[in-house]
Amino acid sequence: MRPKCVPLGSTLRRGILITKKPRAQPATLDSLAKLIKKTSASADKNFTALAQEIADIKGDIGAIKVADIKSTMATKADVHAIVRGELAPIRAELNRSATTSTVSRRNSRTSPALRKEID
Repeated sequence: MRPKCVPLGSTLRRGILITKKPRAQPATLDSLAKLIKKTSASADKNFTALAQEIADIKGDIGAIKVADIKSTMATKADVHAIVRGELAPIRAELNRSATTSTVSRRNSRTSPALRKEID
């Protein structure tokens, strides 16, 4: 009588579970032909989809004209104007800081309280 815990197709010998592996079917020309046909159809389907994607991308790129791209690009003068506009507040702040620094330096030389040495 077979114990309940041993799976079908297996045997128990001296407490060791031995599983019998099913034998592989021998390859025949018919089975190989079916396998090649199936994989070939899958490859053809994938290749067709890839070719369609490439054609779509080429069509999208072809629709873009160089003249359209050039007309929307910024010129050198445009870039200079943008940079000048961005740098104007920074320049003003630096000028204020320099002026404040110069005034503070002059005041420190003329003020007797700031010239006094601390012992």
